[in-house]
Amino acid sequence: MLLACAGSLAWGAGGAYYSSGHASTSTGVNRVPTLYGRGECGHCHEAHASQPGDTTLYPYTLFAREENACWACHDSTVTYAADTKSPISLTPANTATDYYKHPVSNLYSGFTPSSHRWGESAASAFGVGNRHAECTNCHDPHVAQNNGSAGVSTHTPGGVNGNRLSRALLGSTGVVVSSWQAAGQPFSGASYSFQTLTSMTANYEWQICFKCHSTFTTLPTYTVGSGSFLAGKITSTTAGQVKEYRDAGQAYNPSNLSYHPVAAVGRNANIPAASFVSPWSTITTMYCSDCHSRAQGAAGGLGPHGSSNMHLLEGRQTLQVITPFVRDLCLKCHRYETYVSGSDPATNTNFRNGTNNLHNQHENNAPCYTCHDSHGANNPHLINFDMAEVSLLRGSLRTSYTMWETYPPGSPPATATGGACFLSCHKSHDNKIYVR
Repeated sequence: MLLACAGSLAWGAGGAYYSSGHASTSTGVNRVPTLYGRGECGHCHEAHASQPGDTTLYPYTLFAREENACWACHDSTVTYAADTKSPISLTPANTATDYYKHPVSNLYSGFTPSSHRWGESAASAFGVGNRHAECTNCHDPHVAQNNGSAGVSTHTPGGVNGNRLSRALLGSTGVVVSSWQAAGQPFSGASYSFQTLTSMTANYEWQICFKCHSTFTTLPTYTVGSGSFLAGKITSTTAGQVKEYRDAGQAYNPSNLSYHPVAAVGRNANIPAASFVSPWSTITTMYCSDCHSRAQGAAGGLGPHGSSNMHLLEGRQTLQVITPFVRDLCLKCHRYETYVSGSDPATNTNFRNGTNNLHNQHENNAPCYTCHDSHGANNPHLINFDMAEVSLLRGSLRTSYTMWETYPPGSPPATATGGACFLSCHKSHDNKIYVR
């Protein structure tokens, strides 16, 4: 029965399970080695595990419910499986405004079953009213693979194919974009289609994330964080503030004028190559989890499970002032020596006035988020000023997008020789021009 069950779950006939990481006879599951051989179904499924009176508690004859079945191996005490428990259990609790983890452990209340159901595919299964996260929302335990080493199944950062599905995500479900909208335009549920992700060459990590973080489903009302993690551009009511995109599809749309290269290679090909931290460059693509992962240096495996940093970020928030001793998350890919200390040649950045490095001048007084959106914008260079920190000049009809423009006026970003600012921050800049 167990073999037949595994077969039906793993693309039919059981074939995919025998190639999975859990099934490996050398690196696979080994919870009760005195009873079963390594990789056998019985480590997770026990014939009499379901309890009388409430079959939802231990479905599919699992020996424990939900994440507890996974954490029997995926914790800090087991060496052959990546520790996903620590980044979730050791990080702060989510609140109404502050989010640190995917909430896999808070879906049961006594004997109330989880919102999660096997085979869920309707958009309503992931939206308001059913908002939830379980391990199997991102991983298929009968299909996911490792890299040939126990507990190792990460993607290789950088490169044109740096956003392709990793072995750990094989068999999961996600959404593909049926049609990318025009630049800056909102998406609707009709823009997406649901599917099982089975290819490491044709599927991508972002397709899993978009399942819950796009308008494929009904997104909940967003709360903007608290304290130094306030992300006010998302919900600002200030006149002239262009709101940061909430829908991941709208943010990462390759039609936009700029975006981090999650769904496609970036458009700003003239960024100086020497300004990147290896292996990143103008032609690389990336995972959402290259930024959203357990905190740097913290216990546990990589991935967007939980972090002691708000918004589930691997490094410190881009909303905090940078010092030479606390490196901002952005500096994982963008050189500290170019953007903050200024010890690199000024030619490493296009934001310069002759030999005066203007990134260095501004980054020691303001965080990246003051001037740039984090995900995508229909404006060059992700420029979208935070009007909680930056003001329009009196009488200006500009917006947080148009407080900056290329120089000479109207020139395309790729051929512009500089830029001009029309705003008030540390001082008033009324058509303040810089020329490279």
